[in-house]
Amino acid sequence: MEIQLKDIQNEFDYTGELTIAPFECNNDEITPTKPVTVQLHFKKENDKILVTGTANTTFQVNCHRCGTPYEETLPFEIIETFANMPEEEEYKIASGKLFLDDMIFDNFRLNLPMHYLCKEDCKGICFGCGKNLNVENCECGK
Repeated sequence: MEIQLKDIQNEFDYTGELTIAPFECNNDEITPTKPVTVQLHFKKENDKILVTGTANTTFQVNCHRCGTPYEETLPFEIIETFANMPEEEEYKIASGKLFLDDMIFDNFRLNLPMHYLCKEDCKGICFGCGKNLNVENCECGK
């Protein structure tokens, strides 16, 4: 996904989608099930482009308590800067274009939760017999 710098006179709005391949993050396999949808606003400020907006996606991950795969929806905000001579934490304007894929992926990854629960009151797995306590009762007494 890219934006031509010449398309941004002063301000510019953009809506699009980015498909992300499955990836690993903190030993969790993250499998996006829907593209990341973005609504972005570009604003020229001197020799930099300020990008603000919102994004939303849905991904599959395993619950940390019971191990069951489930889908989670993640809305997140984007506030980034592109520059010809980028400083730390800015993205580079390359060949008169703003390449958005890395910026969107970085923001998606940074907004992932630390822990995944299929539901807030997930009971987890019995340490004695290994039964999923959300599905069946344990009779092993542990």
